Amino acid sequence: MSAVMQALSTVLGTPSGRTALNLTRHDHEQIEVQHTHDLLPLSRTRPLDMELYFFIPRNVGVRADNYPRDEFYGDLTHFMRLDLPDLTLEELAEDRTGRSPLVALHAQLVQLSLGTVRAPPLAVEVKLFGHIFTEAVRDRTQLLLDEQGTLPLRPTADRWRYLDEVDRFAKQARVALSALRRAERMAEPFAHGVMVLSVFRATDEYASLFLDGALAILAQAAREEVRFYDGSGFVARTAQVLARHAQSESEYRRRAGYLNLDLRPGGSEYFAYRQSFLKKTVQQALYVESGKTEDDRFVRNAASMVGAGMAAVWGLVAQLPAGIGNLPSVTKAALVAIPIAAYVAKDRIKELTRDYISRRVRGYDHRVEIQPGALADAGLGRVAGHIEEITKFMAPQDVPAEVRDMRVALRTVRNADTAGEAVLTYRRKLGLGLVGVAPEGLAFRQILRLNLRHFFTRLDEAEQRESHYAPTEGRFVHISLPKVYHINLIARVTSGGRRILLKRWRIVLNKEGIVRLENVLSDE
Repeated sequence: MSAVMQALSTVLGTPSGRTALNLTRHDHEQIEVQHTHDLLPLSRTRPLDMELYFFIPRNVGVRADNYPRDEFYGDLTHFMRLDLPDLTLEELAEDRTGRSPLVALHAQLVQLSLGTVRAPPLAVEVKLFGHIFTEAVRDRTQLLLDEQGTLPLRPTADRWRYLDEVDRFAKQARVALSALRRAERMAEPFAHGVMVLSVFRATDEYASLFLDGALAILAQAAREEVRFYDGSGFVARTAQVLARHAQSESEYRRRAGYLNLDLRPGGSEYFAYRQSFLKKTVQQALYVESGKTEDDRFVRNAASMVGAGMAAVWGLVAQLPAGIGNLPSVTKAALVAIPIAAYVAKDRIKELTRDYISRRVRGYDHRVEIQPGALADAGLGRVAGHIEEITKFMAPQDVPAEVRDMRVALRTVRNADTAGEAVLTYRRKLGLGLVGVAPEGLAFRQILRLNLRHFFTRLDEAEQRESHYAPTEGRFVHISLPKVYHINLIARVTSGGRRILLKRWRIVLNKEGIVRLENVLSDE
């Protein structure tokens, strides 16, 4: 091992436990951090801390004086959800044995038919199936896309084996959907008692549309690869295989009264709206309910009393002009503004003082309570707890040493100056309690979505015209060069004072939005 890698190993250490930390681009303005971790080891007494450190260059212009914390929280959206163990499409289709939600669903329907239960939680099991199905389809689609990208460099015979894999994937997905539809038909006689057919239909419709989109992505990727146009007919045969399954699902949706893409005027808008509605209906089963709590009553009242006292002192100052009747007219005119300014500022002094003292005493900005949700009805246990969060700008020398070391490791621009960087930090402390027994492999996912709109406002135009000599061309050129900025984001996850994860990304952006994200260094 080289000296550089030994040093990095010392900085990074070794992670333990099942955990994953990812950064993705949600759209051209928003980044999304997702942290998935085991649920069972967590507790209220041993919370999980996630810290984000944004190293912002001087020329981006975002500082403490122009980006207050209220603006930051206005740009931040967070979600929490449970993650179930991954299942393959073959496992998902099994409705008698195994880990598929259809197994529990089938058992509940049998109990319902025997009259041993009155209203089992069928709806949750159906939504869990929809969630796992979309995850399995997404994973298989990505694997097939990755393999498709290697085909131009491989023998032609590999392309036909690849098409067999695509055909098997589509068949397995449709077999899983057929298992869900069998369960729906089994539930129909009890529709009035359990009120679950609408959930079956929404899940079925959404899952079918999701598969339709995955098949279309595979076809599009093949169509856009110019190296496939070599006379082999691979693009046409790929489209034929995929269209056969897509057409069958489309016919099924038409007969069932479900959604199909309609390119006529107004049709595409309705398609997008209903597809979004279906997604929310199915995916909400795994999301954990939360709500911001009021500040501690003692802290809030004490801070208000101090703030009111300071405001009263300021109000007393406002009365001073009443005793200056013997002063010259010019002086009295100059002092007339004092009462006005004092009374205008009094309320703000009280609010700002209360806010400052509350933060100093509590140690956090917001506290969010996590409430048990409908998953308890499905036998997944009851998850409850709280989240405390705080954000602030800090001096670079106050950043933890291992974070500073990671910031300067693997530099890509020679002699780049980091001294002028502003460091924006966000800390999120999660404490959880689990009531009941959770299935093996259950995990908790925190999703943080941050809008970087404030970072774009002070940037130069995305392109700049430059004149230079190009040695490879042997001539002078006048061209447009991209103008980009780099923000380094380092995430650290700890529990009980022990570090679990440390990871660094580079966010490349310009005035028009996020250009790309680069994974720089990680201890995963």
